[in-house]
Amino acid sequence: MAGIDYFVTSLINKIDRRNLFFRLNDPESYISLVGGSRPKKPPNSFSIFRKNVCNEARRHEVYNMRVVTKTAIILWNQAQRNEKDIYRRLSSLIH
Repeated sequence: MAGIDYFVTSLINKIDRRNLFFRLNDPESYISLVGGSRPKKPPNSFSIFRKNVCNEARRHEVYNMRVVTKTAIILWNQAQRNEKDIYRRLSSLIH
């Protein structure tokens, strides 16, 4: 487990938080369709945040989903209430 912690810390240091908390997002880009017609369960605020962390990780050529998820959890837990509110509002627009 110590090996993954190194990669998580490294990714956290590379990610620009402004790309996670202050970038505007298109709510419709988060709606997935099942069979092309019926929407899947709408994402919650954390899953939208995790998707943005994943996009940022790809920019830094990190593709290990265990690293991305653990990084997202740490960043989410460290986020201020107003930062999380951005994702809560986005999630409510989708629902």
